[in-house]
Amino acid sequence: MSGGDCNGAGRLSSRGAQLAAEEPSLYYRGLGFARENPYDARTRPDGVIQLGLADNKLSLDLISDRLQREMPVVDATSAYGEFHGDMPFRQAMAAFMSHALNLSQKSTQEHTEGRLSACDEEPFNRSQPLSIDPDSLVITSGATAAVGLLAHVLADAGDAFVVPTPYYPGFTVDLERQAGVTIIPAATYSDSGFDISTSSLEAALRESQGEGGDEQEEPRQGGGGAEDEGRAERSRGRGRRRKVRGVLLSSPSNPLGCTFSNTTLLNVLHFCRKNCLHLISDEIYAGSVYNGDGFTSLLRLAEPRDYPFLHIVYGPSKDLGIPGFRIGACYSLNPAVQSAITKLARFCSPSRHTQALLAPLLSDSLFAQAYLSENQCRLRKASSTAQEALLQIGVKCLPGSNAGVFLWCDFRQFISPKNSIRGEEDFFLRLLRQGGVNITPGGACGCCEPGWFRLCFAGSPKEELQLAIDRISRTLLQS
Repeated sequence: MSGGDCNGAGRLSSRGAQLAAEEPSLYYRGLGFARENPYDARTRPDGVIQLGLADNKLSLDLISDRLQREMPVVDATSAYGEFHGDMPFRQAMAAFMSHALNLSQKSTQEHTEGRLSACDEEPFNRSQPLSIDPDSLVITSGATAAVGLLAHVLADAGDAFVVPTPYYPGFTVDLERQAGVTIIPAATYSDSGFDISTSSLEAALRESQGEGGDEQEEPRQGGGGAEDEGRAERSRGRGRRRKVRGVLLSSPSNPLGCTFSNTTLLNVLHFCRKNCLHLISDEIYAGSVYNGDGFTSLLRLAEPRDYPFLHIVYGPSKDLGIPGFRIGACYSLNPAVQSAITKLARFCSPSRHTQALLAPLLSDSLFAQAYLSENQCRLRKASSTAQEALLQIGVKCLPGSNAGVFLWCDFRQFISPKNSIRGEEDFFLRLLRQGGVNITPGGACGCCEPGWFRLCFAGSPKEELQLAIDRISRTLLQS
């Protein structure tokens, strides 16, 4: 073969070139800057304090000694296993999920309350405990992989999922990077506590059909002027038709740090049923509900006719504080979905060594109950401490914070220009580069009201968290 033009030999595919050229969002820019300039009280006291990473280091002492004692023998885990998770580990994960998702308890009246108002049908009453079937579990290398697999098998490239705002900032990458699935935001607002309404879901569905979305909604308190401009700036893809394949929900909410009422969850479930849409419920913070009446999984509320369309994502990364172990799970009772994601699991399966290490701990029912209870107690104290310290410097958090490792903080009065995306971004960068604190701007979460930020309180020691809030206070005084 003779020579010729070889200029294209080193070129990437179109999708590879797009990935290589992709600019990170403010969320990932903040994480990267903090990672490169980390705070250390002795060696780098002027470094960046990381409050933008959803990490839980409050309860590692409860599991570290046990994990070191139970280190598995290498010979037993060095061979190939099942790519979607070895059966002993799936059984262990199923047992732990039943505790974390609060399925092992009998349901109360509250679990079926609101069914008639939500669905105008006879209430479906499941009073007996539920359990996770290990045969319906697919184990992945983290919950991120589980969301990505589901997006890949439920939608085609160019299709869309409706995602209520504000949402976990990583969802954009989880859906778009491999599956090519677009987010259509269902807008929520502070005057309703960012609760999800059926009207917001319906508006997002209309938007996907090129019929417009929240511009048709009634004006909200505090709106108008610059705030409406901010909402318009953050809307995406208006007038462009996309096929919506489902709704992606984070429950408990990341970044709001709260649970949804059963009525809200039932409304979402009914919306999906009515429109023949899949529902992915990311319940990775289920075991980290530290106030209120506890957690209600959508599995608890779903009827048998919902099972083909309901898919649960979970992982112990947040509840146990072990994100580096890269363990996630997808639970679906749809045989076709199970088959499809099982075939793809070979690309994102965790090591057998990690599975063997965690299996005894996850399958220990007494441990699960004691650990979750103690961890929730520590989260409650840390959350209360952070909220009190923030209030002292004039920053209020979303009322009703009761879950997860973060608070949804209202900095709207401190950004300039007010109610503007530019003001939010300027404040974020000033706090990051000059103040030495990384928190997540609401714009990265699709929030329609500039000035809200997510602050993670469980990944830093108490003294370091207080120092971060002192730095935030100084930055506010300079605004």
